[in-house]
Amino acid sequence: MNKAKKILHIQLLPLLSGVQRVTLNEINEVNTDYPSKYAYYVVCNGVGPLTNELEKIKIPFFLIPELKRNISPFNDIKSLFKMIRFIKNEEFDIVHTHSSKTGLIGRLAAKISGVKKVVHTVHGFSFPAADNLISKIVFYFMEWFARFFTDELFVLNKTDYELAIKKLKYNKDKVHIIPNGINIDRFRPQQKTHDGFRVVMVGRLWEQKNPMCLVYAAEMLLKKYSDINIDFIGDGDLRDTMQNYLNKNNLSNNIKILGWINDVDKLLPKYDLFVLPSLWEGMPLAILEAQSCGLPAVVSDIPGNSDLIHNNLNGFVFEKNDASDLSSKIEMIYLSVDLKKEMSLKARDIVCDKYSSLIRNDAIIHHYEN
Repeated sequence: MNKAKKILHIQLLPLLSGVQRVTLNEINEVNTDYPSKYAYYVVCNGVGPLTNELEKIKIPFFLIPELKRNISPFNDIKSLFKMIRFIKNEEFDIVHTHSSKTGLIGRLAAKISGVKKVVHTVHGFSFPAADNLISKIVFYFMEWFARFFTDELFVLNKTDYELAIKKLKYNKDKVHIIPNGINIDRFRPQQKTHDGFRVVMVGRLWEQKNPMCLVYAAEMLLKKYSDINIDFIGDGDLRDTMQNYLNKNNLSNNIKILGWINDVDKLLPKYDLFVLPSLWEGMPLAILEAQSCGLPAVVSDIPGNSDLIHNNLNGFVFEKNDASDLSSKIEMIYLSVDLKKEMSLKARDIVCDKYSSLIRNDAIIHHYEN
Protein backbone atom coordinates (compact mmCIF):
# COMPACT_ATOMS: atom_id res chain seq x y z
CA MET A 1 0.00 0.00 0.00
CA ASN A 2 1.40 3.40 -1.00
CA LYS A 3 2.20 5.86 1.73
CA ALA A 4 -0.15 8.86 1.95
CA LYS A 5 1.32 12.04 0.49
CA LYS A 6 1.70 14.66 3.23
CA ILE A 7 0.32 18.10 2.37
CA LEU A 8 0.66 21.18 4.59
CA HIS A 9 -1.61 24.18 4.12
CA ILE A 10 -0.25 27.36 5.73
CA GLN A 11 -2.91 29.89 6.72
CA LEU A 12 -2.61 33.05 8.78
CA LEU A 13 -5.85 33.28 10.76
CA PRO A 14 -8.01 30.50 12.24
CA LEU A 15 -11.18 32.07 10.82
CA LEU A 16 -13.67 30.66 8.33
CA SER A 17 -13.66 33.47 5.81
CA GLY A 18 -13.25 32.65 2.12
CA VAL A 19 -9.50 31.93 2.15
CA GLN A 20 -9.75 29.41 4.96
CA ARG A 21 -12.94 27.81 3.62
CA VAL A 22 -11.22 27.11 0.30
CA THR A 23 -8.63 25.06 2.21
CA LEU A 24 -11.21 23.37 4.44
CA ASN A 25 -13.40 22.45 1.47
CA GLU A 26 -10.42 20.99 -0.38
CA ILE A 27 -9.42 18.87 2.60
CA ASN A 28 -12.97 17.61 3.15
CA GLU A 29 -13.74 16.80 -0.45
CA VAL A 30 -10.36 15.41 -1.54
CA ASN A 31 -10.28 13.13 1.50
CA THR A 32 -13.75 11.89 0.48
CA ASP A 33 -12.81 11.37 -3.17
CA TYR A 34 -9.32 9.96 -2.52
CA PRO A 35 -9.46 8.22 0.88
CA SER A 36 -6.05 7.49 2.43
CA LYS A 37 -4.16 8.97 -0.54
CA TYR A 38 -3.35 12.31 1.13
CA ALA A 39 -2.56 13.30 4.71
CA TYR A 40 -3.43 16.95 5.33
CA TYR A 41 -2.02 19.26 7.99
CA VAL A 42 -2.68 22.97 8.64
CA VAL A 43 -0.64 25.76 10.22
CA CYS A 44 -2.22 28.99 11.51
CA ASN A 45 -1.58 31.49 14.32
CA GLY A 46 -4.19 30.46 16.89
CA VAL A 47 -7.36 28.56 17.67
CA GLY A 48 -10.74 29.59 16.27
CA PRO A 49 -13.52 28.45 13.93
CA LEU A 50 -11.06 26.91 11.47
CA THR A 51 -9.27 24.78 14.06
CA ASN A 52 -12.64 23.79 15.54
CA GLU A 53 -13.68 22.39 12.15
CA LEU A 54 -10.31 20.69 11.69
CA GLU A 55 -10.73 18.93 15.02
CA LYS A 56 -14.14 17.62 13.91
CA ILE A 57 -12.65 15.96 10.83
CA LYS A 58 -9.47 14.87 12.66
CA ILE A 59 -7.01 16.99 10.69
CA PRO A 60 -3.84 17.85 12.67
CA PHE A 61 -2.93 21.52 13.02
CA PHE A 62 0.10 23.35 14.38
CA LEU A 63 -0.04 26.82 15.93
CA ILE A 64 2.55 29.55 15.40
CA PRO A 65 1.33 32.56 17.42
CA GLU A 66 4.13 34.75 16.02
CA LEU A 67 2.50 34.71 12.56
CA LYS A 68 1.12 38.24 12.19
CA ARG A 69 -0.42 40.17 9.32
CA ASN A 70 1.66 43.28 9.99
CA ILE A 71 5.41 43.30 9.44
CA SER A 72 7.30 42.61 12.68
CA PRO A 73 10.96 41.54 12.30
CA PHE A 74 11.10 39.77 15.66
CA ASN A 75 7.86 37.82 15.15
CA ASP A 76 8.56 37.15 11.48
CA ILE A 77 11.98 35.63 12.14
CA LYS A 78 10.69 33.61 15.07
CA SER A 79 7.76 32.27 13.02
CA LEU A 80 10.14 31.38 10.18
CA PHE A 81 12.35 29.25 12.43
CA LYS A 82 9.35 27.57 14.08
CA MET A 83 7.95 26.73 10.67
CA ILE A 84 11.27 25.34 9.42
CA ARG A 85 11.52 23.10 12.47
CA PHE A 86 7.94 21.84 12.06
CA ILE A 87 8.27 21.18 8.31
CA LYS A 88 11.57 19.32 8.75
CA ASN A 89 10.16 17.19 11.56
CA GLU A 90 7.07 16.19 9.59
CA GLU A 91 8.80 15.77 6.21
CA PHE A 92 6.00 17.14 4.05
CA ASP A 93 5.78 16.28 0.36
CA ILE A 94 3.91 19.48 -0.56
CA VAL A 95 3.57 22.85 1.16
CA HIS A 96 0.70 25.04 -0.02
CA THR A 97 0.67 28.64 1.23
CA HIS A 98 -1.92 31.43 1.29
CA SER A 99 -1.87 35.24 1.79
CA SER A 100 1.01 37.63 1.10
CA LYS A 101 3.33 37.78 4.11
CA THR A 102 2.45 34.37 5.51
CA GLY A 103 2.90 33.01 2.00
CA LEU A 104 6.41 34.45 1.82
CA ILE A 105 7.45 33.05 5.21
CA GLY A 106 5.87 29.68 4.45
CA ARG A 107 7.47 29.31 1.02
CA LEU A 108 10.89 30.34 2.32
CA ALA A 109 10.61 27.88 5.23
CA ALA A 110 9.53 25.08 2.89
CA LYS A 111 12.44 25.58 0.51
CA ILE A 112 14.98 25.80 3.35
CA SER A 113 13.50 22.56 4.69
CA GLY A 114 13.94 20.80 1.36
CA VAL A 115 10.27 20.36 0.42
CA LYS A 116 10.05 19.06 -3.16
CA LYS A 117 6.95 20.99 -4.20
CA VAL A 118 5.97 24.44 -2.89
CA VAL A 119 2.79 26.02 -4.23
CA HIS A 120 1.02 29.26 -3.43
CA THR A 121 -2.52 30.45 -4.09
CA VAL A 122 -3.01 34.16 -4.77
CA HIS A 123 -6.32 35.27 -3.28
CA GLY A 124 -5.92 38.69 -4.88
CA PHE A 125 -2.57 40.50 -5.08
CA SER A 126 -2.51 43.27 -2.47
CA PHE A 127 0.14 45.54 -3.99
CA PRO A 128 -2.04 47.00 -6.81
CA ALA A 129 -4.66 48.11 -4.27
CA ALA A 130 -2.24 49.51 -1.64
CA ASP A 131 -3.30 52.96 -0.48
CA ASN A 132 0.20 54.49 -0.38
CA LEU A 133 3.49 54.17 -2.25
CA ILE A 134 5.45 52.63 0.63
CA SER A 135 2.86 49.87 1.16
CA LYS A 136 2.75 49.23 -2.58
CA ILE A 137 6.54 48.86 -2.74
CA VAL A 138 6.70 46.58 0.34
CA PHE A 139 3.89 44.29 -0.85
CA TYR A 140 5.33 44.18 -4.36
CA PHE A 141 8.81 43.26 -3.09
CA MET A 142 7.40 40.45 -0.90
CA GLU A 143 5.54 38.94 -3.86
CA TRP A 144 8.53 39.37 -6.19
CA PHE A 145 10.97 37.84 -3.71
CA ALA A 146 8.64 34.92 -2.93
CA ARG A 147 8.71 33.74 -6.55
CA PHE A 148 12.23 32.40 -6.00
CA PHE A 149 10.77 29.85 -3.56
CA THR A 150 7.64 28.97 -5.56
CA ASP A 151 7.37 25.90 -7.77
CA GLU A 152 3.81 26.63 -8.89
CA LEU A 153 1.55 29.65 -8.50
CA PHE A 154 -2.23 29.31 -8.57
CA VAL A 155 -4.22 32.44 -9.44
CA LEU A 156 -7.98 32.81 -9.51
CA ASN A 157 -8.45 35.21 -12.41
CA LYS A 158 -6.85 36.48 -15.60
CA THR A 159 -5.87 39.86 -14.11
CA ASP A 160 -3.69 38.22 -11.45
CA TYR A 161 -2.28 35.86 -14.09
CA GLU A 162 -1.08 38.86 -16.09
CA LEU A 163 0.31 40.57 -12.97
CA ALA A 164 2.26 37.44 -12.01
CA ILE A 165 3.90 37.19 -15.42
CA LYS A 166 4.34 40.83 -16.44
CA LYS A 167 4.96 42.54 -13.10
CA LEU A 168 6.44 39.78 -10.94
CA LYS A 169 8.29 38.05 -13.80
CA TYR A 170 7.05 34.51 -13.14
CA ASN A 171 7.73 31.93 -15.81
CA LYS A 172 4.46 31.21 -17.65
CA ASP A 173 4.84 27.49 -17.05
CA LYS A 174 4.64 28.05 -13.29
CA VAL A 175 1.40 30.06 -13.25
CA HIS A 176 -2.02 28.42 -13.51
CA ILE A 177 -5.51 29.91 -13.45
CA ILE A 178 -7.60 27.71 -11.14
CA PRO A 179 -10.88 29.42 -10.17
CA ASN A 180 -12.44 28.75 -6.81
CA GLY A 181 -15.13 26.10 -6.73
CA ILE A 182 -17.97 25.22 -4.41
CA ASN A 183 -20.16 22.24 -3.59
CA ILE A 184 -23.18 22.90 -5.80
CA ASP A 185 -25.22 20.20 -4.06
CA ARG A 186 -24.73 21.81 -0.68
CA PHE A 187 -25.30 25.36 -1.92
CA ARG A 188 -28.58 25.23 -3.82
CA PRO A 189 -31.74 27.35 -4.18
CA GLN A 190 -34.76 26.88 -1.93
CA GLN A 191 -38.27 28.23 -1.97
CA LYS A 192 -38.43 31.64 -0.26
CA THR A 193 -41.22 32.18 2.25
CA HIS A 194 -40.42 35.61 3.72
CA ASP A 195 -41.95 39.02 3.07
CA GLY A 196 -39.94 42.11 2.20
CA PHE A 197 -36.51 42.21 0.54
CA ARG A 198 -33.52 40.65 2.26
CA VAL A 199 -29.92 41.52 1.41
CA VAL A 200 -26.83 39.73 2.74
CA MET A 201 -23.07 40.23 2.75
CA VAL A 202 -20.80 37.38 3.85
CA GLY A 203 -17.20 38.16 4.72
CA ARG A 204 -14.70 39.44 7.20
CA LEU A 205 -15.56 42.90 8.50
CA TRP A 206 -12.34 44.71 7.70
CA GLU A 207 -10.89 47.26 5.31
CA GLN A 208 -10.54 44.98 2.28
CA LYS A 209 -14.21 43.94 2.28
CA ASN A 210 -15.35 47.57 2.73
CA PRO A 211 -18.59 46.75 4.59
CA MET A 212 -19.34 50.39 5.48
CA CYS A 213 -20.00 51.05 1.80
CA LEU A 214 -23.01 48.73 2.05
CA VAL A 215 -24.10 50.40 5.29
CA TYR A 216 -24.10 53.82 3.59
CA ALA A 217 -25.96 52.44 0.56
CA ALA A 218 -28.53 50.76 2.80
CA GLU A 219 -29.04 54.02 4.70
CA MET A 220 -29.98 55.73 1.42
CA LEU A 221 -32.40 52.96 0.50
CA LEU A 222 -34.09 52.88 3.90
CA LYS A 223 -35.10 56.51 3.49
CA LYS A 224 -37.34 55.33 0.63
CA TYR A 225 -38.22 51.71 1.42
CA SER A 226 -38.91 50.36 4.89
CA ASP A 227 -39.17 46.67 3.94
CA ILE A 228 -35.49 46.22 3.07
CA ASN A 229 -33.37 44.32 5.59
CA ILE A 230 -29.61 43.85 5.41
CA ASP A 231 -27.59 41.20 7.29
CA PHE A 232 -23.81 40.98 7.63
CA ILE A 233 -22.56 37.44 8.21
CA GLY A 234 -19.03 37.83 9.51
CA ASP A 235 -16.86 39.52 12.10
CA GLY A 236 -13.69 41.56 12.24
CA ASP A 237 -11.94 44.81 13.11
CA LEU A 238 -14.76 47.05 11.86
CA ARG A 239 -17.60 45.39 13.76
CA ASP A 240 -17.69 47.89 16.64
CA THR A 241 -17.41 50.86 14.26
CA MET A 242 -20.30 49.52 12.21
CA GLN A 243 -22.49 48.76 15.20
CA ASN A 244 -21.89 52.22 16.69
CA TYR A 245 -22.88 53.81 13.39
CA LEU A 246 -26.04 51.69 13.17
CA ASN A 247 -27.05 52.59 16.72
CA LYS A 248 -26.28 56.28 16.28
CA ASN A 249 -28.31 56.56 13.08
CA ASN A 250 -31.26 54.38 14.14
CA LEU A 251 -30.49 51.71 11.55
CA SER A 252 -30.15 48.68 13.80
CA ASN A 253 -33.73 47.50 13.25
CA ASN A 254 -33.11 46.94 9.55
CA ILE A 255 -29.36 46.24 9.49
CA LYS A 256 -27.96 43.38 11.59
CA ILE A 257 -24.45 42.04 12.22
CA LEU A 258 -24.84 38.29 12.78
CA GLY A 259 -21.19 37.30 13.30
CA TRP A 260 -19.70 34.14 11.83
CA ILE A 261 -22.19 31.38 11.08
CA ASN A 262 -20.98 27.91 10.09
CA ASP A 263 -24.10 26.72 8.24
CA VAL A 264 -24.18 29.62 5.81
CA ASP A 265 -25.48 27.24 3.12
CA LYS A 266 -28.73 26.95 5.07
CA LEU A 267 -29.10 30.74 5.40
CA LEU A 268 -28.15 32.04 1.95
CA PRO A 269 -31.23 30.69 0.11
CA LYS A 270 -33.44 32.75 2.44
CA TYR A 271 -32.12 36.03 0.98
CA ASP A 272 -33.04 37.90 -2.19
CA LEU A 273 -29.70 39.54 -3.01
CA PHE A 274 -26.00 39.22 -2.21
CA VAL A 275 -23.68 42.24 -2.01
CA LEU A 276 -19.89 42.42 -1.86
CA PRO A 277 -18.30 45.93 -1.90
CA SER A 278 -14.63 44.81 -1.62
CA LEU A 279 -11.67 46.99 -2.56
CA TRP A 280 -9.65 44.01 -3.87
CA GLU A 281 -10.25 40.28 -4.30
CA GLY A 282 -8.95 37.10 -5.92
CA MET A 283 -12.16 35.23 -6.65
CA PRO A 284 -14.58 35.47 -3.72
CA LEU A 285 -15.96 32.16 -2.54
CA ALA A 286 -18.87 34.06 -1.00
CA ILE A 287 -20.07 35.24 -4.43
CA LEU A 288 -19.99 31.70 -5.80
CA GLU A 289 -21.86 30.31 -2.80
CA ALA A 290 -24.55 32.98 -3.05
CA GLN A 291 -24.92 32.57 -6.82
CA SER A 292 -25.16 28.79 -6.44
CA CYS A 293 -28.09 29.40 -4.08
CA GLY A 294 -29.75 31.48 -6.81
CA LEU A 295 -28.97 34.94 -5.46
CA PRO A 296 -28.28 37.79 -7.87
CA ALA A 297 -25.20 39.73 -6.76
CA VAL A 298 -24.20 43.38 -6.73
CA VAL A 299 -20.44 43.67 -6.38
CA SER A 300 -17.69 46.27 -6.70
CA ASP A 301 -16.10 46.58 -10.13
CA ILE A 302 -12.71 45.03 -9.36
CA PRO A 303 -10.80 42.00 -10.72
CA GLY A 304 -12.20 38.81 -9.23
CA ASN A 305 -15.66 40.26 -8.70
CA SER A 306 -16.10 41.36 -12.30
CA ASP A 307 -14.86 37.97 -13.51
CA LEU A 308 -17.95 36.44 -11.92
CA ILE A 309 -20.68 39.08 -12.21
CA HIS A 310 -21.86 40.60 -15.49
CA ASN A 311 -24.34 43.47 -15.73
CA ASN A 312 -27.92 42.46 -16.46
CA LEU A 313 -26.97 38.77 -16.58
CA ASN A 314 -26.43 37.44 -13.04
CA GLY A 315 -26.24 40.76 -11.19
CA PHE A 316 -24.60 44.17 -11.40
CA VAL A 317 -21.18 45.65 -10.79
CA PHE A 318 -20.95 49.10 -9.24
CA GLU A 319 -18.20 51.71 -9.11
CA LYS A 320 -15.73 50.75 -6.38
CA ASN A 321 -16.43 52.49 -3.04
CA ASP A 322 -19.40 54.41 -4.50
CA ALA A 323 -22.28 53.90 -2.06
CA SER A 324 -24.68 55.89 -4.23
CA ASP A 325 -24.04 53.65 -7.25
CA LEU A 326 -24.37 50.57 -5.06
CA SER A 327 -27.67 51.87 -3.73
CA SER A 328 -29.06 52.45 -7.23
CA LYS A 329 -28.04 48.94 -8.40
CA ILE A 330 -29.73 47.32 -5.39
CA GLU A 331 -32.83 49.41 -6.04
CA MET A 332 -33.05 48.20 -9.65
CA ILE A 333 -33.27 44.58 -8.50
CA TYR A 334 -35.57 45.46 -5.60
CA LEU A 335 -38.07 47.09 -7.97
CA SER A 336 -38.18 44.32 -10.59
CA VAL A 337 -39.37 40.85 -9.64
CA ASP A 338 -38.82 39.63 -13.20
CA LEU A 339 -35.24 40.91 -13.32
CA LYS A 340 -34.44 39.26 -9.99
CA LYS A 341 -35.92 35.95 -11.18
CA GLU A 342 -33.96 35.99 -14.47
CA MET A 343 -30.70 36.83 -12.69
CA SER A 344 -31.32 34.13 -10.10
CA LEU A 345 -31.69 31.39 -12.72
CA LYS A 346 -28.63 32.55 -14.64
CA ALA A 347 -26.53 32.77 -11.47
CA ARG A 348 -27.16 29.13 -10.60
CA ASP A 349 -26.57 27.94 -14.18
CA ILE A 350 -23.17 29.67 -14.46
CA VAL A 351 -21.86 28.30 -11.17
CA CYS A 352 -22.96 24.75 -11.97
CA ASP A 353 -21.32 24.96 -15.39
CA LYS A 354 -17.98 26.55 -14.44
CA TYR A 355 -17.32 26.70 -10.71
CA SER A 356 -18.06 23.38 -9.05
CA SER A 357 -15.58 22.13 -6.46
CA LEU A 358 -15.13 18.93 -8.49
CA ILE A 359 -13.56 20.94 -11.31
CA ARG A 360 -11.38 22.94 -8.92
CA ASN A 361 -10.18 19.98 -6.85
CA ASP A 362 -9.31 17.90 -9.93
CA ALA A 363 -7.11 20.77 -11.15
CA ILE A 364 -5.40 21.11 -7.77
CA ILE A 365 -4.72 17.36 -7.52
CA HIS A 366 -3.33 17.34 -11.05
CA HIS A 367 -0.69 19.92 -10.05
CA TYR A 368 0.02 18.19 -6.74
CA GLU A 369 0.83 15.01 -8.66
CA ASN A 370 2.78 16.46 -11.60
